Amino acid sequence: MEDKIKKCLFFLLLTVLWFPRLQDITNLFHSKDLKGAYVLASDVEFSWGKWWAGGFAPAKDSFLADHFGFRSDFIRLNNQFDLMLFHKLHYNSSVYGKERCLFDDRYINAYTGRDCIGYGAMRERLLMVKAISDTLGRLGKSLVFIHAPCKASFYPECIPDYYLKDGLRITNYQLCKRIGDSLGIVRLDMDSYLRFLKSKDAHLLYTRQGSHWSVYGAARVADTFARVLERLTHKSLPHIAIASVEYDDKPRYTDGDLAEPLNLIRRFSKEVYSYASLSYTRTADTNKPKVLYIGDSFLFQWMHLGILDEIGPGWQFWYYFKEVDDQAHVHDHGPGITNKTIDEIDWVRELESSDCITLIYSAHNLTNIGSGFVEKAFDHYYPKTPKR
Repeated sequence: MEDKIKKCLFFLLLTVLWFPRLQDITNLFHSKDLKGAYVLASDVEFSWGKWWAGGFAPAKDSFLADHFGFRSDFIRLNNQFDLMLFHKLHYNSSVYGKERCLFDDRYINAYTGRDCIGYGAMRERLLMVKAISDTLGRLGKSLVFIHAPCKASFYPECIPDYYLKDGLRITNYQLCKRIGDSLGIVRLDMDSYLRFLKSKDAHLLYTRQGSHWSVYGAARVADTFARVLERLTHKSLPHIAIASVEYDDKPRYTDGDLAEPLNLIRRFSKEVYSYASLSYTRTADTNKPKVLYIGDSFLFQWMHLGILDEIGPGWQFWYYFKEVDDQAHVHDHGPGITNKTIDEIDWVRELESSDCITLIYSAHNLTNIGSGFVEKAFDHYYPKTPKR
C-alpha cells in the first residue's frame, strides 16, 4: 500500500512538472494574455559561433523562460500571492496605498515635492512660455496651460505613511501657479477644480484603480474648458452637459489602467464606475476654432469621449511633442495609436495655423513643461536670445 502511494505521488509530481510542457506543445487550454507593456525574448538559432562565444545558452534560456505553457497563469498566481501576503505589486512604479488605492509613485513625488526643479528653473521655463504666448498673441493666436489633475493630491489620505515621513516641500505645481500668475500666463487649473468637486459630486471623479481622471471626471469638467476656449478665441462653442449616467462594476477605458497591468487572478478592488452620455447645445455659428494640443496622456479621455471633435475640427495632439495624432486618424484607428512623429511634420506651420495652443500636463510632468516644445518654439521665435 505504501509503495502504491509513493508511486502515485511520483506520477503526480511528474504530471505537474510536464504539464506546462504538454500545454506548450498542444495548447489544449486557453490562457489569457498578460496586460501591460512587456517584451518577450525572441528565439535564437543555433550556430557554433554563438555557442563558442557563449551567447547561445543565455539567449535560449531567456526565450524558454518567456515561452512555456501556463506562463501567464503562473505569473498571475504569483502576483496574487505577493499582493495578499506582502502587499507587493509587480508593475513598474505602482504603489499600494491605503484603502486599496493604487498610485504611480511619480504622482506621489510630485505631491510631496521630491521632484521639484526649483524656483529658478521653473521661472526660466515659464518665461519662455510667456514669450511664446506673447508672440502667438501678436499673430492672433492664444495659448492656455491646463493643469491636469494629480491622483496624489486628489487622494492624499491614501498615500502610504512612509512617503510622508519627511514632510511636504514646495512643489512644481505650486511654483507653476505662483510664477505663471505673476507672468500673466493663462492657466486652467483642473487639478484644484477636481478636488473642489470631490465632495460635491456623488460619482467617482478619480478611480482608485486608475492613474488618470475617470472617464466621468473628464466629462464633468469638459464644459469649463470649452468656456475658456470660447473666451480666448472669441468663437462660439457648444455647451457640454451630462445628459445621463450609466453605472458599471467593471472599469472601462483608462479607469483601471493601474490595476490591469498588475495581472492578478482576482479583481484588485470593487468600485462603482460612472459613464456619462453627453449632450451638446450647439450655436448657429459654425466658425469653430482649430485647437492644437500638446501634453501628456490626460487628453486621451477627452479624445475618447469625442469632446475634441465638438470643440473644433482639424485638431491635432502632439503627445509629449514626439508623436502626432489628429482628428482623421483617431476616427479611423482610435485614440492612442501613433500616426506620425513630430519630425515628420512642419510643426511651425501647424502651430501658426491653429487658433489656440493648449498645453496640458499633470503635476509629475511639470519638471519638463512642453516636453521640448517650449525650448524649440522659443529658439524659433527668439533665435540666439538668452533664455534668462
